Amino acid sequence: MESYQYRQMDFDNPSLIEKLAHGVVIPIFGSRFFYAPFYRKLSLKGNERVLDFGCGPGTGSKYILSSLDDENGALICLDTSPYWLEQARKRLGKYNNVRFHNEDIREANIAEGSIDAVSIMYVLHDIPPLEREPIVNVIGKTLRPNGRLIIWEPTKLTHGMPPEEIKSLMNKAGLNQLWQKPKKNSWQGGFIKK
Repeated sequence: MESYQYRQMDFDNPSLIEKLAHGVVIPIFGSRFFYAPFYRKLSLKGNERVLDFGCGPGTGSKYILSSLDDENGALICLDTSPYWLEQARKRLGKYNNVRFHNEDIREANIAEGSIDAVSIMYVLHDIPPLEREPIVNVIGKTLRPNGRLIIWEPTKLTHGMPPEEIKSLMNKAGLNQLWQKPKKNSWQGGFIKK
């Protein structure tokens, strides 16, 4: 059986190609078809408090914010990369109901049970394998009972992780699977806090 390869990425110093892809090309050409259908699966009513875990340049965060009420809804954009979080700040600067955390979630001081929904898109596979479980456990603790989590991860052996690992991590964090959508090179799933 082949094993998945973990590749350490340097998100603090992205290449020109990564900057163009994630900062320009995807937001302009692919976000409506790529991000919007995924984030609609959160089924936000507008008054939720949402965590965008690994928000990157904020392209997906913008879709979340478009579903939140300015006064009653709130978004926390969390990313460990100063470069990408600064891009998110620039992209989302006009919104009043967003906060930015440039730190590891284990140090972010987000209160237990304070989050209604979490989104994770193409992030978990970039976390060193031994750190995934403790991080997902903290994410699970931030969710209130019946809080929802959606995740989309690549599943290629050369850059990704197996869906079975994702499901196991979520289950250990107290999350039950609601749905899944396997694709050729990726996997999407929805979970709810027990």
